[in-house]
Amino acid sequence: MKHHKIPFNKLIENYVFSVSKKYIEEVGEDAQNKLINLFIHVGNEPHPEPVAKPISRRRSYRDERIKTIEHLISIHQACIDATRNYILFYDQLLSQVSQNIVSQERRCRLTSHYQSLKTKYMDYLTKLQEFQQLERSKLQT
Repeated sequence: MKHHKIPFNKLIENYVFSVSKKYIEEVGEDAQNKLINLFIHVGNEPHPEPVAKPISRRRSYRDERIKTIEHLISIHQACIDATRNYILFYDQLLSQVSQNIVSQERRCRLTSHYQSLKTKYMDYLTKLQEFQQLERSKLQT
């Protein structure tokens, strides 16, 4: 079997012609006009101008990678800021509990609860900062 090098636009033109030929009698007038217009326009598309300087795929990949890493860093920073706010919020709650709750049992229970939540957020903050530092180190390589 011989392989002929037929241009892509010619292949598309032949395909549209064969589909149009097969279905033109089976569709309404509006669809017939659309098929005819499609056939007329296929192959008549403007040809793109060749690029003067080829785009380096490696550079494009590196640029995209840098953008992605910078985006991750900004997301981590937003999470870090929110986590710091939560820690401050639990500090305020702990302060209010110690000042406003008279019952010793309730004060101990709330203090313990708020302190455990604050500790969890502090651990989470440490992890977020480590992830952010890891992403920043990727930018330097």
